[in-house]
Amino acid sequence: MPGDIVDCDVACIGAWRALEAAIREFIAAHNAGAKPFIWTKTPDEILASTARFAQRTLNVKQAPGHMSRTIGTGH
Repeated sequence: MPGDIVDCDVACIGAWRALEAAIREFIAAHNAGAKPFIWTKTPDEILASTARFAQRTLNVKQAPGHMSRTIGTGH
């Protein structure tokens, strides 16, 4: 029917504005009680953890019969 596209566009714009307002309200409320981030590990502990993860990942990919989930996707 004539006017349906225009009505949809107006409704969509209203929905976007409402969503944006809700997101901004959430962020403002969240930031009102913000606390500084406190590191609980040293840089060396973080790097060691990352190295262990990388080694486990490498071991899994090298396991016999393993097939990567992204094989053939270019990722």
